[in-house]
Amino acid sequence: MSLTVNNSKDLAGGKISALFYGVSGVGKSRLLASFPNILIIVTEEGMKSTVDLAVDTISPISWEEILQIIQTLKTHVKGIQVEFNGKLYDSIGIDSLTALHTLILKSVLRMNKREMAQLQDWGLAGDRVETVIQAIMSLPVHFGATALEQIDKDEIIGKIYAAPMIPGKLSRKIPALFDEVFQLRLEQKIDGKSERVVLTQPDSIYMARDRSGKLAKFESFQLEKPRDNELWKKINLIS
Repeated sequence: MSLTVNNSKDLAGGKISALFYGVSGVGKSRLLASFPNILIIVTEEGMKSTVDLAVDTISPISWEEILQIIQTLKTHVKGIQVEFNGKLYDSIGIDSLTALHTLILKSVLRMNKREMAQLQDWGLAGDRVETVIQAIMSLPVHFGATALEQIDKDEIIGKIYAAPMIPGKLSRKIPALFDEVFQLRLEQKIDGKSERVVLTQPDSIYMARDRSGKLAKFESFQLEKPRDNELWKKINLIS
């Protein structure tokens, strides 16, 4: 038997996975772009807000191109980094999971020669989204992803809850894969000014998580220089 005993303290300071969700324009893409030395897989137009941050992006337009990206990353692991097109990266991002699911569903419909999605199409698209996430999480790098926010109501008990906008059970299943799940919002202060904050712990409506245990329930962040946010220093994403 060659089983290895590990200690949980060895997990400190390792790679981090984080999911940011919120309404359009709240700052998800800029927060994602502040990950250290990141390559972002772009499936929507939100990255236009990150021009000044000069991050590397790649924009697949089909399931086949997504598979090609994943395969390249998996076969070009260099220590605790990955290599893509001759450059090394410490982080991989997806902007966004909401648009990624749409892109994959369209590929499934083309494959099955259908215009309207049937139950099995939704199921296959969901499985492929999960496959992409788990493949990136298997790499030795940080992983960040964004999603739009959706508000749902349980018609039986009347409860309202918010979650990342990913169809079906994925809206609850996928966040469970991430270390950090942050709901981004714009809060109005007493003086009339607005402040961007992230919710890091769940409440009666919003799902959130902070597995680091180092963050307050609400943490402020700024978009002008997102790489300077204390948020990342607290969870050791940047030094």
